[in-house]
Amino acid sequence: MLDTRRLLLVPVFVALAVAGCSAEVKTENKVSPENLQTSVADALEKQVGQRPESIDCPEGIDAEQGAKARCVLEHQGTRYGVSVTVTSAEGGNVKYDVQVDDQPMK
Repeated sequence: MLDTRRLLLVPVFVALAVAGCSAEVKTENKVSPENLQTSVADALEKQVGQRPESIDCPEGIDAEQGAKARCVLEHQGTRYGVSVTVTSAEGGNVKYDVQVDDQPMK
């Protein structure tokens, strides 16, 4: 029997490309790749209700407004690019928007 909830999760992650979501982390000058991956996964889980199988952010992100990073979300064998943009960085608190690409990676 098919699990329809599971089949719907990838489109829900993709819907975030339009809506986006935000995350917050404490840091000094740069968010490490590990912290970025965790907080992006946390934000997506909060928005969608299920954690993606994996998020890979190889570079981390600078803790300054406007800084950008690219990550890769993988869920059920499908990979999507994820754009992360810092919206504010004050007093060690970094907030950013997370946007999932609307098309899978090839």
